[in-house]
Formats: sequence, structure tokens, C-alpha cells
Amino acid sequence: MSLSQKMNLRETLDGTTSARAPAGNRACGLVVFRRSESGGISYLLLQEAYGEKHWTPPKGFIEDSAVEKAEAQAQTLKETGLEGKDLKVYDDFSFKMQYAIRGQVKKIWYGLAELVTGEKAKDNDKTKGNAKNIHVSGENHNAAWWLPLNDAIRVSGYVEADALLKKADKFIQDKTKAEEATSS
Repeated sequence: MSLSQKMNLRETLDGTTSARAPAGNRACGLVVFRRSESGGISYLLLQEAYGEKHWTPPKGFIEDSAVEKAEAQAQTLKETGLEGKDLKVYDDFSFKMQYAIRGQVKKIWYGLAELVTGEKAKDNDKTKGNAKNIHVSGENHNAAWWLPLNDAIRVSGYVEADALLKKADKFIQDKTKAEEATSS
């Protein structure tokens, strides 16, 4: 059995999946990151206002999986209070996951965006009050927190978030190296 099967995590590159999730069990969002004063990366996590109140990147429920890419930014903006001008969306990043919860399959699509407005993050600022620029909706989420990769993975505690955040971080690092190489 593969590691993905053990984790009940399935990422598809072509967007196809074998099981159809019922309406309400689909969600999409953006992994939002920002750079610190020294170039370090931190990720935005939101705490859900219901259930186990776990921490995840911003997302919201959708009815139609055909619009998940288009809806990802709208759902993220709705859940964080950010505006479109605040984010640089990377169209070449995509991550799909699905997992079983309460006997149903939940499918989530994530894109990636960088927060490009506001102050740069302070290095090593992991305090829970460090997300003052984020205004959570209150409907689905009740708190926000910027954390570096390893802390974000630890706080989330889910293998799905581990895989998502590691893929996003690798993408950012590779993109940064490529940009540095072309500017030299």
C-alpha cells in the first residue's frame, strides 16, 4: 500500500477522481503565503468555527467542481476579508485532495497565492495575534494565524495539510530560484 493510500489522500494531476462527492462536500481555496523581512515564508491558516475547530488554509464550500479554480479566489477573499488586489495568484499551482469524513468523501481543490500588500511579516513572529490584516468571516472560521511551514504543519495536524503545504513550499522555493536565476 502506498503512503497516499495509508493517509487516505489522493492527489490527481488531471483533475479526475473515481468517486463523486455529494454537494456540500466540495470545497476550494487558496494556500496564501507571505514573505518576511528576510524573505522567509509563512502560511495563513484559519481556524474552523465548528467541529474540531482545526486549522487549515482558507477554503469554502462550492456546489459545482467545474468552477473550483474560479471560485478558489472568491472563497478565499470571502473567508479572509482580503481583496483581489492583495493577492498574486499562481495559476500554475494546483492541488486536489480527497478524504473520508463521517462516511462521506470530501474533495478539496487548492491553488496558491502570495499576499503582496501590507507590511512584511516580522521574522519568527508566531504569535496568534500576528494576522491582524485578516478579517475572518465568522461564519465558517473564527481565527487566523500566519506560521512558517513546519509550525503550520504541526498546528494543522492533518496529513492532507502536510502534503499540501510541502508541495506549496517546494513550488515557492523553485519559483524563487528560477526568478533569481533569470534576474542574474
